[in-house]
Amino acid sequence: MDPSPLNARRANEEDLTALEELWRQASLPWEQLGGFLQEFIVATDEEDHLVGAVGLLIEGDNALLHSEAIHPGVDADPVRMALWRRMQIVARNQGVTSIWTQEDAPYWQASGFDPAPAGLTTAITEAWQRYRTPIAVTEVHNGSTREEQLRWAAQVWDYLSLNILRSIMAEM
Repeated sequence: MDPSPLNARRANEEDLTALEELWRQASLPWEQLGGFLQEFIVATDEEDHLVGAVGLLIEGDNALLHSEAIHPGVDADPVRMALWRRMQIVARNQGVTSIWTQEDAPYWQASGFDPAPAGLTTAITEAWQRYRTPIAVTEVHNGSTREEQLRWAAQVWDYLSLNILRSIMAEM
């Protein structure tokens, strides 16, 4: 049994004000948060104060863990642990088989997430900024083992999904 006094649950309308403040502190686009509230999982302390949140955008059997925000005065890893446990339950209940992320905290890497390679992220970002048109990545690390190709494909999907979400939120 986990001795942590943290609870994680799906965000609801009552969380919006506290979640917006948390996003302001994390320099995330808090103005559009209300429209995406149903994607978020929040962590609360013993007094039910919101101490952290993360988004889980579900598309079919894939999901993107995004927009992590944790209160500055709180130990982040126990919050991430509580959020991760709840995310796994939500994902399983929704039929998700793969979860990706661009979040780069050591906790997520220790949980099996790899960061996208810097060269790839730079090239895709430059192409998007220049053309503002859909981008198709058709060959990812061609010539390597199947497992490496799948890992690289997952990183591309993760990066593109996160940045498309950020672009949509920024343009709203």
